[in-house]
Amino acid sequence: MFKLLDLPDELFCEILRYLSAFDALFGFLNLNSRLNRLLSPFTRQIDFTSVSYEQFLHYFNDILPVISKQGRLYALKLGDRRTPGQIELFNRMITSNNRNYITDIDRVFVEAPSLEHFGHFIDGYLRTLPRLRILSIETETLCDSDFPKWTKVILNSILPIPSLTKLSIRTPVGPSLSRLPDTMMLTSLTHLTLHVSAVTDLVILIKRTPNLEQLSIRMGWWTSGDRTLVKILDEMRSDHCRTSFLPKLRRFSLTIDSIISFQHEHLQQVLFRILNEHVTSSFSFILRSCIKNDKDSTVQLLDGQLWQQLLSPYSHLRKFDLFIRISDSNNADQQEDYSKTFQSPFFREKKWFFSYLKPSRQNDNILYSIANKTIELFDISLNPPEKFHHFPMNYAPHLAIDQTDTRYHALDQSNFYHVLNHFPFLQQLTLTDVKLDAPVILPVNTLSLYSLKIEKTQRILPQLLFSIFPLVNTLSISFPVFDDQNEIFNLQYNQMKDLSLFNIHPERIKRVLLFLNQFPNISFLHLRLCNRRFNDDSLLNQVKDILRQHSSLISVKLEFDRDFSVPINWTIEFPDRVKMFLSNKTFDGVLYHLWF
Repeated sequence: MFKLLDLPDELFCEILRYLSAFDALFGFLNLNSRLNRLLSPFTRQIDFTSVSYEQFLHYFNDILPVISKQGRLYALKLGDRRTPGQIELFNRMITSNNRNYITDIDRVFVEAPSLEHFGHFIDGYLRTLPRLRILSIETETLCDSDFPKWTKVILNSILPIPSLTKLSIRTPVGPSLSRLPDTMMLTSLTHLTLHVSAVTDLVILIKRTPNLEQLSIRMGWWTSGDRTLVKILDEMRSDHCRTSFLPKLRRFSLTIDSIISFQHEHLQQVLFRILNEHVTSSFSFILRSCIKNDKDSTVQLLDGQLWQQLLSPYSHLRKFDLFIRISDSNNADQQEDYSKTFQSPFFREKKWFFSYLKPSRQNDNILYSIANKTIELFDISLNPPEKFHHFPMNYAPHLAIDQTDTRYHALDQSNFYHVLNHFPFLQQLTLTDVKLDAPVILPVNTLSLYSLKIEKTQRILPQLLFSIFPLVNTLSISFPVFDDQNEIFNLQYNQMKDLSLFNIHPERIKRVLLFLNQFPNISFLHLRLCNRRFNDDSLLNQVKDILRQHSSLISVKLEFDRDFSVPINWTIEFPDRVKMFLSNKTFDGVLYHLWF
């Protein structure tokens, strides 16, 4: 009789790769010393971001006491992005009895923290960790009213942590560093990723971080008309003895969301104080907004001769990445002339090559370095086909294909696969107005591709969609694309874990119930319902039916275009399922986020 324990270590490790950390520990921890050794990758770090409420409690009460005796825990990951209320629960669970299990943590990763409880998490836990070296914080949304509080948390609680060497804070809006105390020096930091408001914040920052080796900045806006910036640059210009404020900087990345006014000399002066001619080996420049017309001062960024003048003093620079969007309303001939300036002997000798894609999505053009390895969304249209004959290799993780304004909406299979083959590390694919109705479409087997978003697409059969994208486990789509009164949802897609359905009309919600039967292993569900003219009680009862149907659910987002007339306490409505929930006002309604 076959026994699982008879398998060699290599095969057993392969099986463990397909399990979540919790399932692996729950199933095999402490059965014998051999399994404990094979489980070591799961016992040195804790990831709470994809566990249910009960699994979280089991981690704290049963698993932590065991794995803390087997070796040191290095990393902790938690947050409210998928599991609302988790940071609040973590604050409550940390007691004198279990604190010792997680005091040796040296790296912490936090996703979408609720600001209400994040301050206590920092002061009550993070700042007590004697070995904390790496801290990463990511949040996708930030209310205007929370901006002053968020700035205060960053400046007063996070930046002063003395043990930090690597810090990453990714937010939609950056703090104003003008409030940074004059005496504060962040000498321990060697790696920093930060979103700042303006270029003056960047200049303030580099004066306080002399030991940085890697710096990645996303800037809200650049304005050369800022009087404070002009004053700072004048002071820098008068200091002839100083060059870079960062003598150890090896890599620098600068992403600018928008430019209000621009002078190339100011960019040159700022980079002169950042890049080090003896050390810096990599520089990346990304402009997220679009250069609108030829009279725009930012058109200087398209001039290869000016870039050559700026970069030539840095003899150790081995890598230069560029990503700039240009409006198609610009003079086409002049754009071609600019692109030729990046083909000078200087760039060829450095082996820095550039491509000029036109048009991309929304008829914008993109000037970018080859091979493109930025994390920016890379968007294209598949027409005309001939422009992809010499399409270069591209390492961007997120691709959008938009066929809205093209003559040929039908999917051209050869072009589609030709493009996908040039994105070998593609993770997320967005298709807008792309018809998936070609007679024969082969499966897309890009191993890294896990997420698919479909916009403005006509009706498609689920079996066709999942035959084209068999490896996708995350899907975002409008429900009417699937909905047909005559369609029978009788297949199952076990790989689907994360599903978002939009534009659901309440009278069709029973069809949603049938549709969801195809996904028995769904863990994360997002439903956007148009309930403006629908009875609250009837809608609530039908939502209850959906939530009761799937025992595998970990969290659910329910988005309505109007709130219920009587506030809903979801833990009371679903006492056996919903353990915690958060509610937020959205631009056009309300969002309830439930943790099961």
